[in-house]
Amino acid sequence: IHQGIVPWQGAETLSHTATLEEAVMLGVRLHEGLNMHTVEAIAGHPARKGSDIMSDLCDEGLIEHPYSPVIPTLRGRLLNDVIVERILETYAD
Repeated sequence: IHQGIVPWQGAETLSHTATLEEAVMLGVRLHEGLNMHTVEAIAGHPARKGSDIMSDLCDEGLIEHPYSPVIPTLRGRLLNDVIVERILETYAD
């Protein structure tokens, strides 16, 4: 800082896919959960037709309820990567 170099100089531009991945990965870790309307807005479309990902995750005991926001159970917090992977598969282009 004394040399005039600010640690936050520079920026990274995320691709559409990376933006979606970041939103899902971070969202499931938030206390208030992952807002699926945000996921759909970033993805630009609803979940793939025929997908019932929320009910499946709930039935497996990974999330508290089958509607937005996605809030992992204790088991789900231990298996966050499974939740993230399944959601991303459902919204993949």
